[in-house]
Amino acid sequence: MTTAGILLVAGFAVFLAGAAGWRLEYETPLAERLPHLHQDRRRLRWIHRTMIVALVLTPGGLGAVAGVADHPAAWAAAVAYAVGAVLWIVNLMFRLTVQEWVAEQVDGGSEIPKVFVPLLNWVGLGYTVHMFVAYLSAVPLAWALTERALIPDWLGWVGAVWGVLFSAGLAYERFRFVFSPPIWAHLFTFGIGIALLI
Repeated sequence: MTTAGILLVAGFAVFLAGAAGWRLEYETPLAERLPHLHQDRRRLRWIHRTMIVALVLTPGGLGAVAGVADHPAAWAAAVAYAVGAVLWIVNLMFRLTVQEWVAEQVDGGSEIPKVFVPLLNWVGLGYTVHMFVAYLSAVPLAWALTERALIPDWLGWVGAVWGVLFSAGLAYERFRFVFSPPIWAHLFTFGIGIALLI
């Protein structure tokens, strides 16, 4: 259990180490955003690489938790979270390669390649899937870990309610921006990690 707790807490800590460098300029319209991305490419490489590491640590911790719990719902949640993490890693790799190249071209005065926007939207779906899966996997995970007495009952209830509410909020267009920051996807797993280490 200690290994699982360490992996989950480390996933959260590594994620924060990168996410703390995010700037509002990275959320502006694409034509305005790309020159910022090129100018801040070293910062963005750090952000994206730390997120990738976190997306390996957290599913690894969930796999370890599922192994300890030996419960089908815990395994289903761990696998689902891992699949979502892989999809977001694909998105991050796109940002580290194709988006970085396009940002360099645009900062040098070139036009945005026409194929870039559809590709960006397509790989962006990986992030959206990751967020939904992260939220929804909290429900079976909370149930399994509470049933096995690996986390306190109150944390299980918080995780289950959090998963339902946040996935519903993400699905609702008007409030999507509130539920989109990726830090939310690491909160429940961080709570599990702390509970396992105490």
